[in-house]
Amino acid sequence: MPTLTLEPDEVLPNTPAPLEGEASGPFPIFWRGKERQFLLRAVEILPKRHVIFAREVGNDEAGNWLIYERNSMKPAKWSPDRPRKIFENFEREFATRNWTLGRFFADSRFFNKVTIGVLLAENSVGVWLDKELRTSAFFDFEFPVPVFVSHRNQVQQFYKQESANPYSTISFAARWKPCHNKDRAVVLLGDRNAEIMEVMRWILVCEPRLWERDNSWKWSFRPFTRFGDFSSLLCKHGSLPLYLFKHIADKMPQTHQLMLFLGRQYLKIFVESLSQTHRCIKEGWELEIIEIHLEVEGPPTARERREAALNLRDWLQKHEAPAELLALLRL
Repeated sequence: MPTLTLEPDEVLPNTPAPLEGEASGPFPIFWRGKERQFLLRAVEILPKRHVIFAREVGNDEAGNWLIYERNSMKPAKWSPDRPRKIFENFEREFATRNWTLGRFFADSRFFNKVTIGVLLAENSVGVWLDKELRTSAFFDFEFPVPVFVSHRNQVQQFYKQESANPYSTISFAARWKPCHNKDRAVVLLGDRNAEIMEVMRWILVCEPRLWERDNSWKWSFRPFTRFGDFSSLLCKHGSLPLYLFKHIADKMPQTHQLMLFLGRQYLKIFVESLSQTHRCIKEGWELEIIEIHLEVEGPPTARERREAALNLRDWLQKHEAPAELLALLRL
């Protein structure tokens, strides 16, 4: 009876199945322009979650493959209640269900979060899978197709390098989907997070009407939302927003215009550029609910207000703000 042995990075810490197990086949599968013979093994990769691994006969260097649905990139489902039926005419099943083969790497670094492993396709699209084996966050990557198909070890090394690189598409997608909403702004802004927080602080310090009302303020900023309130201000110890965005427009026109420039222009352009690299940003709903929170203690001194206004002016000029916005600053 043939066997199919899984690689250590193809199983999760609590995978019920052993690395080596009985395989079925070989079965003919038409893939990449020709018919090939594959051994198949159904594996309980998570409790009550079964997937199908495949290995081409006579091509051990290519390694194991995970069978998945081509369009959705969800792993092919297998039921232990009818173990032979799906394998009796597997070539037909493979074609009619629009299945194909991809590289799967379990990753224990992310196992205690939402994602448990990554699936890479030969068309240079990948996806993180969650604990229910559902697709979590998609990403693009670059890797030569001939090597992807013929040398699993080289794909493995590529994945290790890219997942350890905080600036890679693979790493970004792993952090983007599972993190809490309060942390997602930090993931999105990356190196610019400190700059954005400083600009937000300058905007509040420069608004005299705030400090006439209270000495501590919290700013809740939702720059990417199409629904709900774009921006609101509340006293630090208040339970309800004291100024919703429509109130800010009426009572604090300078702050209103600065908020619009920061959210609807600067951050919008930045995110549009970033989404060209990271497809998980534009394909999910997470961007809509991102909130950036800032707390500022005051009141600021006259010197602090002037310094904030000068810094804000320099930042606005650097990012080509319109002249009428610069004219609003009280220097």
